Amino acid sequence: MKTLATAINDIPLTLRVRYTLCISPISIRNDKFAEESFVNIARRFSSGQPLTAEWLFDMVGWPPRSVLELDDLIHMENVYEVLELYLWLSLRFPDMLPDEEIVRDGSMQIDNLIREGVDNVSKLLRDEVKVRRGSSKKRRERKGRKTEREAEELERREAKEKVEEKPKTPNSP
Repeated sequence: MKTLATAINDIPLTLRVRYTLCISPISIRNDKFAEESFVNIARRFSSGQPLTAEWLFDMVGWPPRSVLELDDLIHMENVYEVLELYLWLSLRFPDMLPDEEIVRDGSMQIDNLIREGVDNVSKLLRDEVKVRRGSSKKRRERKGRKTEREAEELERREAKEKVEEKPKTPNSP
């Protein structure tokens, strides 16, 4: 709550709006995108202009792109959090946030992209683990081959030493 209050401290807002924004369900700690979005929403409130879906989607960089790696997934979760903030605020200020249905549809699209992204990232991680396991297995096999060669070499030397150590029989030349 304190982090949110500090972020919008210099923006002229009514006490009701300021309080509502400060108790809103968004975390801006260690998240520059969420913090910038939160501050932009507060500024828009301050200006008295409605927060339309068009304005919101422009702010979050709509349309969303597919999630191909972990950073994309994190960003998509942040976009989802901002859209959820809009929906939460729309229940409290329906006149200022008139496009609840449009944003809800957008939120569902983001939710689906996040689900697909989790599957993609999970697959990438599984593939990476397989590759690492495979390279470890190859290393062990190479090491095993090296050990086998060393063992064979040792056996040859021992056999050679036994042959050289055999006492010569009297009939031998």
